[in-house]
Amino acid sequence: MANTCSSHGTFPAPTASLLVSNVQRTDTETRLTIHSDEDAKFLLTGDWLEFYVYQIASQLNSLFDECGWGVEDTSGKGEIDFAGIFSGQMVIASCKTEDRIKRTWFEALHSKMDQLGKGMCSGLMVSSVPRDKKDVADYEKWARERQIVLVMAEDLPQLPDILKKIVTGDQNAEPKHIPCYARI
Repeated sequence: MANTCSSHGTFPAPTASLLVSNVQRTDTETRLTIHSDEDAKFLLTGDWLEFYVYQIASQLNSLFDECGWGVEDTSGKGEIDFAGIFSGQMVIASCKTEDRIKRTWFEALHSKMDQLGKGMCSGLMVSSVPRDKKDVADYEKWARERQIVLVMAEDLPQLPDILKKIVTGDQNAEPKHIPCYARI
């Protein structure tokens, strides 16, 4: 069976053109040019993170049977930022670009995991929040309590390995600091 990943995002996937250009950095600021209102909305609403997770997952040949981003929940409980299906099991992710992570986000994701297949669905909280935030111990605790994998800003470059670890269920796989919770 050929693997397929499809986008159901609220915004169209970015085109081949760059979303930003003319990036100039100093010690105190970063300046850049955003090319269109659509690109600005894509970047500022956080949809870029959903698309990034989807893009990484879709490039991992034979890992997911199907995957998508911005998937509408037909039961009316909102959107699933990323969903990937493999061997009858599922990985879902909630992607957040706010300055801090809220406990209610873990609760909502855990609820969706249970609805979609208690014990057959793995959850990721993917955030652009850096690990140096003072509340990171709380974030990690909330994730452990609900068996949700917490992916923070520094972990984003390792997302391919994190997804592989979750799908294979290999506790010993890299990255070691990312937990892997058993599924049925």
